[in-house]
Amino acid sequence: LPTEIGSLTSLNILNVHSNAISGTIPSQIGRLTAMTSDFKLQSCSFTGSLPSEIGQLTLMTRRFFLQENMISGSLPSQLGLLTG
Repeated sequence: LPTEIGSLTSLNILNVHSNAISGTIPSQIGRLTAMTSDFKLQSCSFTGSLPSEIGQLTLMTRRFFLQENMISGSLPSQLGLLTG
């Protein structure tokens, strides 16, 4: 995903499931603060660690999928901020 994804601040659904997208998930993903559901990044080829900024998506209430990627490292504690 390009870092410019952070410019889409009104986006409330992100679904790139089963695409040939690779690379890391940029920290700018945390700027998608209007995101409420359908954060689907599964079955791609993302690598690296999950950015802590993902905890800024506090309006997320359902469908948060990251499986079938090559994400490494520990889960950031900020995931605990997603209480919806």
